[in-house]
Amino acid sequence: MKSLFLMTVSILLLAGCTQEIENVKEESKEVIQNTEITQGDKEASDNLSDEEKSYMKTVNKALETFANDTSDINNLIEEAKNDQEVIDDEWVNNLTGGFLSIEMMMELLAQMDYEGVVPERFLDLHSNVLGAFESMRDAGVKLITSLRDGDRDMFNDSMQLIDESNEKLTMVNEELKSLNQN
Repeated sequence: MKSLFLMTVSILLLAGCTQEIENVKEESKEVIQNTEITQGDKEASDNLSDEEKSYMKTVNKALETFANDTSDINNLIEEAKNDQEVIDDEWVNNLTGGFLSIEMMMELLAQMDYEGVVPERFLDLHSNVLGAFESMRDAGVKLITSLRDGDRDMFNDSMQLIDESNEKLTMVNEELKSLNQN
């Protein structure tokens, strides 16, 4: 359970994911800012409908939560890397809590999809955001189980899922950059 190697690899992968999330958050904010009505700037406000603006604000909030949760998870793993004695039931519960928060936001995004409130032009974006959340949630389940059981195969599976989440966030970032250029 207290494998320094497993935790070190986790930190490196989650740190990369956290940076990608920050990039995505900035692009998302820029989409919203580019469509805010400023004095005499009616053209910019025509880029997105009110529904689309509302959707982008929700996605931005979800991404902020995702970034905060992955940062907290990363901090817990860093703490354990520095002092493996901190790994106890409370530590595992805190780690689990970070992943549960990601799952709750994922469920909110899935509900938006189910209810058909995702604007048409954001369906691909939404699919990638939701996929990033799903991959990270699944990574959390496998990571926690691997740490509890000392299962390197499951740990490797969790790292692949973190990579998948990061890849999806990269796609989200590219989609947001494209929106900002239009």
